[in-house]
Amino acid sequence: MQSQRLLQSKFENEQQSEQLAMQYDLRESNQRFMQITHASRGWVWETDAGMQAFTYVSDNVSNVLGYAPSELLGRGPFEFLPEGEAEFVASEVAQLRASGSETIEIEHAIRHKDGRIRQVLTIGVAVRQDDGSVSGFVGTMHDVTEARSSDLKIRQLSQAVEQASNGIVITDRNSVIEFANQAYCQSVGMTLPELLGKRAGFNASGQTSAETYADLRRALQAQEVWRGRFHNYHGDGAVHLDDAVISPIRQSD
Repeated sequence: MQSQRLLQSKFENEQQSEQLAMQYDLRESNQRFMQITHASRGWVWETDAGMQAFTYVSDNVSNVLGYAPSELLGRGPFEFLPEGEAEFVASEVAQLRASGSETIEIEHAIRHKDGRIRQVLTIGVAVRQDDGSVSGFVGTMHDVTEARSSDLKIRQLSQAVEQASNGIVITDRNSVIEFANQAYCQSVGMTLPELLGKRAGFNASGQTSAETYADLRRALQAQEVWRGRFHNYHGDGAVHLDDAVISPIRQSD
């Protein structure tokens, strides 16, 4: 009888120890999750299985959408999408789920509390029960408005450079060609792949004065814009007088 009581007591102690360990691990996991949530530049969300209501919203939502978490809890994610955007997002989600994907990743528009339209990247995963059924979704949402605006400006600038009627060349610090627009390629009678890796001045005719090159080196060493003329061979084999503007590319710092 005594041995049975000892065994029972040992078993109960082991159970209590396991429960305490589980509680500690859960508390540690929750603390780590909260630390990650607060450190994230986006905000963390959780919805029900039908994505009809937010069941959890992190504090960072105010930095992205201007709302307090309490203003979103219980409300549906699609309420905050501009007209027409809800249908797009719902269709994308449906296609991803139909494909068997566990991850949802969609870039879409959303309305800020002040009425502005922001571009966001939403990433989420399905939360499944032991039987495999989906009980909800959890994920993050990041504001990418400024990044997409910068991308657009870069594309516009690239198109302007590529379509410019004047020849434009970009080299590294050693004057090795890294880019040339179509106008320059046509003037020298070469394709861009043929030009890449060549040093600027490869088509020099030898008729440009030494003083011109000396003035160019002085300007570049002083990180100044240089304007002058070169006598260069063109694709037609003839020597042409080219007006040139050469400017150093400075880093943002």
